[in-house]
Order: sequence, then structure tokens, then C-alpha cells
Amino acid sequence: MAKIMLGFPNQTDVATLSGGSWQVPLTNLQDARLSRVARSTTALKVDAQFDVDLGIPRKLSMFAMVRHNMSLNGRYRVRVSRTPDFATTLFDSNVSDPISGSVWRQAWPRLYSPSMLDWEDPNWWDGRLPEDQRKSYPALILCISKTPVFGRYIRFEFDDEANLDGYLEFGRVFVSQAWTPKINASYGASLGWEFDTTMDRAVDGTPYFDRKTGRRVQKFSFDALSDDEAYGRIFEMQRAAGVDQELMFAFDHDDPINLLRHSFLARMRQINPLQLSFLNNHTNAYELEEIR
Repeated sequence: MAKIMLGFPNQTDVATLSGGSWQVPLTNLQDARLSRVARSTTALKVDAQFDVDLGIPRKLSMFAMVRHNMSLNGRYRVRVSRTPDFATTLFDSNVSDPISGSVWRQAWPRLYSPSMLDWEDPNWWDGRLPEDQRKSYPALILCISKTPVFGRYIRFEFDDEANLDGYLEFGRVFVSQAWTPKINASYGASLGWEFDTTMDRAVDGTPYFDRKTGRRVQKFSFDALSDDEAYGRIFEMQRAAGVDQELMFAFDHDDPINLLRHSFLARMRQINPLQLSFLNNHTNAYELEEIR
């Protein structure tokens, strides 16, 4: 099991985005409102790609596209370079395949192991998300470099030319460094759904619901923080992020089956104080709310 990763700050908001062909502008990816999407003119690879220029080299570990419309067969590639022509790369998201060699990653990874499904289920063999659930499922492309790189230019490429929408659409781009504690969160961490669905009851007792989409809430506690982690990392992150700025959260990036379930764009719902439990040991509790 990998340790929790917290990505902050998002370096793209002051970056320059360019490339591809977009009928709804790329600059919408720099708007924190996920409903303000960027939409390519077609689903062709040449149109659905873009570069991010951070202005100066930055330490980078997490690369994400939030709320996308890519189909189940869509694939993506992320590269990082120090030069705008990407003649050399510091990071390439391609993975090795025993048959095809180096291949792009799937936008929708496997979500179910065979033990989660029945033999009769149509997705038993590949464990993929059923197509009838795709549009309502939280869509996230999350790419993590286990070894941080210092780069200035990031290229996002997408291969989904058969997308029935005829275009590719994204709500947010997120690029950041990531912090991981030396000792992982303590047992007792919880992940659940919260809903703002309201109910009115008719005179005869029949309930009527105004259904709202749920959001995930993750709670956990770091109980073995050094002075440097407590003050140099968490205290400074709390100061800069507050309760309004976004973080990228990944609970266990070594668990590909559940990566999409326990990774999401989030904010700290409340800022809990650091507690000195004993000499040179601090604790801090987190409560993260998904940004939808």
C-alpha cells in the first residue's frame, strides 16, 4: 500500500496553455468552476492536445484532468520537458505492454476485480466500468510520477477519436508537486458519500426527493509527524490553502482497481490545529471534501 499523497498548489493557474483546436477555450481549464469546461473542436488527436508552460521549472509529481467525457476506450499521454519542443523528456506516462510495447494509458482503468463481479456480468472479463454508468461516474485522469521531476513544460495528449460526442471536454487541469508523510495515516481513516438531496412529504405521506449528486468526504489522521513535517509541510499548506483552495488527494496510488474511488480534487473542509502528542511528535486530523 502506498502512502497518502496531497498535491498542492495547482501550478497551472498562472501558466500559459496552448496547442490543439478548441471551440470552448483552454483558459477555462484554469477556472476553479468545473462547469466552465474546455472543449475541442473535434475528437481528433491533433485537436485534443495542449501544452502547459509554467514559466519556470517546477517540482512536479501529480498530473490530472478533472471531469472529462472520454469514452471507455480513450487513452492519454503526459510528458514533462525542460524544452518547448519536447525533444527530451523528464517524464513520460507511457507504460510497457508485452505485446504492443510502449502504450498510452487508459483514461478509464479497470474498476472491478473478478471477485467483485458475477460470471454473467458483461464486464467480468475486463473489469471495466459499464458504459451506461460512465457519464454519471466521477471522471478523473490521474497520473503520478513516483519520482518528482523539475520541469517547465507539460504536454497532455488524448487518443479518443471514436468518441460519440465528436469532441473531448475537460473541466480542470491540475499539475503540482506532492507531499507524502514519512509515516502513513493511522488506522481508522474513513471514506464516505454526502448528499444534499432534499425531501418533501405529501399530505398522504408520499416522499418526494430533489436528488443531488453526492460528494466524497475523506477523514484521516497523521499521528507521527516530525517537527519538519508538522510545521514545514502541514502548517504551511494550511496557511496557503485555507478551506477554499483545491488539493489533489490520492489515498493509495498503488491500488489501480480503486484509484478512481479514493482519489479526487478536494478542499480542506476544516483546518484542525497541530497537536504536540509528546516530544518531537505531532498529530493532525484531516477532513477533505470532494470538489464537484
